[in-house]
Amino acid sequence: MIYRFKLSVYLSIASLFLPNLNSVMAHKTISLATAEYEPYVGQNLIAKGFVHELVSLAFKNAGYTVNIKFYPALRAKRLAELGVVDGIVPFSQAENSHQNFILSDPFPGGYIG
Repeated sequence: MIYRFKLSVYLSIASLFLPNLNSVMAHKTISLATAEYEPYVGQNLIAKGFVHELVSLAFKNAGYTVNIKFYPALRAKRLAELGVVDGIVPFSQAENSHQNFILSDPFPGGYIG
């Protein structure tokens, strides 16, 4: 229940800064880009990794369908910056260019959100 509340708060805040999120929320489908970040997420991992599974489940529990596609890391980031996808997961807080993104709390075991 706490996670659902946090997700809805993040989505509400994000909708203030990301105009295309309102249309996404109306369709209830979220499009995310990702890259291979093993052991967090990867096409060859069980359930595509715990980050993929966690994000999919969090959106499902909030009533959304999530579509996560794999790209090379720089392309995934660029697609998110351009608004081609609704976001990128995971994203490292250590990257210098994170000012274009609203970051979640870090996942356990690292500094990615």
